[in-house]
Amino acid sequence: MRTHLAISSGAAKSLREHIAWAHPWEAVGFLGGAEVATRVFAARSSSSAGRTFQLYRSDIERFAAKARESGEALLAIYHSHPSGVLRLSAEDERAIAHSPWPWVVLTLDQGTLRAQGYRAGDATPFPVALPSLGEPAQHVLERLP
Repeated sequence: MRTHLAISSGAAKSLREHIAWAHPWEAVGFLGGAEVATRVFAARSSSSAGRTFQLYRSDIERFAAKARESGEALLAIYHSHPSGVLRLSAEDERAIAHSPWPWVVLTLDQGTLRAQGYRAGDATPFPVALPSLGEPAQHVLERLP
C-alpha cells in the first residue's frame, strides 16, 4: 500500500505541459516508473465541463504494456483539478474506492505544480514529492496517437 510517491523532474515538466494543454478541462493519465514516477502517460479523457473524467480501457492496456516493455509499472492515476483544489471531489471518492491504483490530484497555479496523493480503496492522503524548478528535466510525456 503506497504511503508516498516521488515524481522526477522530467515527469513534473511533462505534467505541467499536459495540465496547461488540457486547461480548462481536467488532464488525466498515469504515472509510470519503478519506485519514482519517471514517465507520464497522457490519456484521452472524456470530460464533462472539466468536472469529471473517464479512462478508456484501451488506453490503460496500452500504457501498462509500454511500462512493462521498459521494466516499469503504472504507479498511479493522475488528474488535474482546474479549480486549484487538491482534495478529492465526491465523485473522485466514489471512484477511488474501486481503483486498483492510487490517485494523484494535481493543480497548476502560475506555473507552480502542486500534488496530493490518495491511497486506492480508502482514499487516505499521502505526500507526493515534487522536484524544485531548478532541476534539469528530460521530457517524458507520452500521448496516444
